[in-house]
Amino acid sequence: MRLILSLSVLAVALLMVLEGPAPAQADSSIPEELKKFGDTVKEKVQAAVKGIKEIDFSKTWTWISETFNQAKDSLKKTFS
Repeated sequence: MRLILSLSVLAVALLMVLEGPAPAQADSSIPEELKKFGDTVKEKVQAAVKGIKEIDFSKTWTWISETFNQAKDSLKKTFS
C-alpha cells in the first residue's frame, strides 16, 4: 500500500515539474514586446500622416479632373 501511495505521489510531483512554469511565472518579455510593437506602429503612423500633409493636392485634383474629363469624352464618343 505504501509503495502504491509513494508511486502516485512521485508521479504527481513529476508531472508538476515537467509541466513547466505556471502562467503567472510566464515570460515577462511580453509587455516589452508589446511596447516595442506600439512604438513601431506609432512611428509608421506618424510618418504616414507627415507624408499625407506634404502631398500637393492641386496636382492630385488636376489628375482626377483630367481623368474624369477623358472618361466623359470617351463615353460621349461611344454613345453618340
